Amino acid sequence: MRLWAVILLVLLTLTSAVAGCGAAGSNDGGSSGASETESAETEAAETGDTDTEATATEEAETEKASEFDLAVLEASLKESLSPSSSGGLSGSGDQPKVQEVDCPDDVEGKTGEKFTCEASGESGLAGSVDVELMNDEGTAYRYKGKLEADGFTTESSGTVTDG
Repeated sequence: MRLWAVILLVLLTLTSAVAGCGAAGSNDGGSSGASETESAETEAAETGDTDTEATATEEAETEKASEFDLAVLEASLKESLSPSSSGGLSGSGDQPKVQEVDCPDDVEGKTGEKFTCEASGESGLAGSVDVELMNDEGTAYRYKGKLEADGFTTESSGTVTDG
């Protein structure tokens, strides 16, 4: 773990140095382009403070891991709409399975954001699903939609609170 932190610091230092060279001729108020995390990591490396170094690295990894990922949301919504999921498709008998969910590419992943996704599947299953995000990561959301196939119609709604 410590070796990775040192490698990361070397890479960040090199990146900062290269960014600083490019920024020297720009009129940006003297900013070198380094982030607060990079600054904290560089300062920790210079002072030998391994606790601060580790904390800055962990914060950067946590921030990256909690970014919104549309593909993950689509996969989760597909599973939520599946007949075997509680709150998913209701009814009895053979139900067509949702095979694909497509959400708009411009979804930003902000709490409270609302958008409509298209679902499709077996036996010509198709429909729209309205989604409202309950967190910035897209792992908590509400959904409500109507899906139809030949001889089959269902309304589905639910809340997903854990990704």
